Amino acid sequence: MILQDKLLHYYKFKYYFSAQHSMTKSDEGMHPHTFTILLYMETYENYNIDLFSKVDRFLEEYFSRFSGEKLNKLACFEEEVPTIEVMGEYFYEEIKEKLQSVNLDLIQIDICENPLRIYSISDRILLSSAHIQNSSRQLERILEAQKKYL
Repeated sequence: MILQDKLLHYYKFKYYFSAQHSMTKSDEGMHPHTFTILLYMETYENYNIDLFSKVDRFLEEYFSRFSGEKLNKLACFEEEVPTIEVMGEYFYEEIKEKLQSVNLDLIQIDICENPLRIYSISDRILLSSAHIQNSSRQLERILEAQKKYL
């Protein structure tokens, strides 16, 4: 097997959509944002322009559903106020499942409502996003939390 078949390939996709949300379940305090979504993906597959284009089209269409909307009024956010954390978790779960069907693994989503407020979600420890001196402490916290479910 050649080395190239063993390499992981990483992709980043960035999307924007403008929408409104409120920090309550009512229209009170409704305010607009241009949300920035950055998705990190990995695959063992070699680069394929058709796949790249297909994924890009899927993600463009996916995020266009939220553009211009009052997020609190959407069915997917009826139960919870659409904070960037709630939105990030919703997007992560939905998109991760879809991408697995084309051998892409979604490893992280960053969602920003402004340049100073960014929420990242991943189902793994991303040491590059953590301070190296804190990484062992973070791992201990994760393992301790995991014990609750075992």
